[in-house]
Amino acid sequence: MIKEIIKEQLILERRIAQLKANIFINFNLRHDPSEHSKKRQWRHVAEKGVVIHDVDILNLVKKVLDDIAFKIAVDEIKDKVRFIISDTKYPFLNIVIEPEMVDPYQWILNIVTVMNKKDFEIGRDQLQLFGN
Repeated sequence: MIKEIIKEQLILERRIAQLKANIFINFNLRHDPSEHSKKRQWRHVAEKGVVIHDVDILNLVKKVLDDIAFKIAVDEIKDKVRFIISDTKYPFLNIVIEPEMVDPYQWILNIVTVMNKKDFEIGRDQLQLFGN
């Protein structure tokens, strides 16, 4: 019994390591921005002077990369089902991600939208990971 548990744990750890090495982040949004999104694009600069840079997005995703790989391995992150990454510290960056499975060991994290908002609302039963 203990041997089986250890074996399962080692297999899970190997899968997580393989996943983590093959998770790619896609900043190229696949949609044409609407007039609404064009108007809202620079709202944070106008309101607070906070600009969201690609490096901010990348750093927050890297903070939760282990969690993402684990959630994929245990089937809590599913292909094309959006989830949220949120930072609990100022400027309260939130990233909406649509994961895409290329194959079981290779995933692309498509960035859908980002925003700075402390009280960011998520959908019912939507996965939210926190990078503190």
